[in-house]
Amino acid sequence: MRIFITGATGFIGTELVKELLDAGHQVRGLTRSAAGAEQLQAAGAEVHRGDLTDQDSPRSGAAGMDVAVNLAFNHDFSQFAQSGQDERKAIETWVPC
Repeated sequence: MRIFITGATGFIGTELVKELLDAGHQVRGLTRSAAGAEQLQAAGAEVHRGDLTDQDSPRSGAAGMDVAVNLAFNHDFSQFAQSGQDERKAIETWVPC
């Protein structure tokens, strides 16, 4: 199965990427940073550079994949409402609501 993961380099995402790759799945992870890209490459995942705030980024990352998993969230709680809106917009690019 081909799986796209946002938050692929986070606490939960890192472990999910490992488990899915070990199970023989193809994984593409969204990352904002060069360090995140290196981490995903080292694990054996495909890298998709981008950000949830750019709707084209998660849409193009999920293109051609069988499953999209959202684990990303901006933990700057002073912008909690905006982070929630950004996350919802990203998810809506995959599934019409």
